[in-house]
Amino acid sequence: MTGHRRLRVSTLALPTSSSESEVFKAVRFGATCTLLIRKAIDDLYDPSGCGNLKRSGSLIMDHCVNMLANYRHFTEAKHSTWDTFVLPDTLGLLPLFCLGLRKSLMFRSSLSKDATQSSLPSPNGDERAYKLFFGSRITPVMSMLCVHPNLFSILDMKTGDGEWIPSHPKLVVDDRSKISCHIALSEPIPSSVTQLQDNGIYLLDDGLTIYLFIGRDVNIETREDLLFYDHTEPRLQSSSTLAKKIIRIIHQIRRFTSIGGVQEQSIRPIFSPLILVIGTGGSGYRKGIDDASEKLMIESCIDDTSGGESSYHDFLYEVHRRVKEKQKTLT
Repeated sequence: MTGHRRLRVSTLALPTSSSESEVFKAVRFGATCTLLIRKAIDDLYDPSGCGNLKRSGSLIMDHCVNMLANYRHFTEAKHSTWDTFVLPDTLGLLPLFCLGLRKSLMFRSSLSKDATQSSLPSPNGDERAYKLFFGSRITPVMSMLCVHPNLFSILDMKTGDGEWIPSHPKLVVDDRSKISCHIALSEPIPSSVTQLQDNGIYLLDDGLTIYLFIGRDVNIETREDLLFYDHTEPRLQSSSTLAKKIIRIIHQIRRFTSIGGVQEQSIRPIFSPLILVIGTGGSGYRKGIDDASEKLMIESCIDDTSGGESSYHDFLYEVHRRVKEKQKTLT
């Protein structure tokens, strides 16, 4: 504006390699997932107007197949037998992520194939827009969690789960309290509806929300230890040993994004609210909000056949088949 011509030169040095094996070994899974999410959203909003949910889902599958086929063709994995489904160590969860992305509220169909005219779309336009907005700004540490939730079985916890570990070698110290912030978590179980038993208690974390599901056949003593009613609304209390463990686990997964993560880069950038989901089991327990919340939990279980997509086992079979076909074209 003042008539001066100014030029800024930025020099960036990046390491390169001529070995495809080294490239795959150096892959960051979180960064790869973040790129795939944003690329899928860009494909959905294609300026030419040809973007749609079906096309975006197909492109997600294509990206997955291309990466795994290149790994099979350009690395030592090419010596494996045809019937062996070989995955790189850094991308071992890539098929699971891609299936979760296709089944997420961002890209799954709002109506099933057998839907009637009276069927309500799920997700609706606002829900999909919210998820797309969140996905377009996702960080690498949250990318997997936003499409594949972690499911924990509370009543099957081992000794020590839900307890403080003050001597962990990789602890992050809370600057405000000056105490170690690490809670032992149990191993997550498969994200499937078949895991939700009526006599169990489960914690589901989808990155945005934490659901605590209490099955309909959980005995009354356990319910009274966990819950108290404030104006007929259930609240999680902290008096019992089990309730204290649950509160500590919630504290851990609210603070960190990964299972047992204590690294600074794993700190969760958002606060996930807790929603209690009460199973049917007597007068005064089940309410309409529980029906809606349980529906959201079930829709998050990507290991099942849902939203017009196959189960994880069937998806792996299809990816493997297409990888073998792709490799034939490369050779």
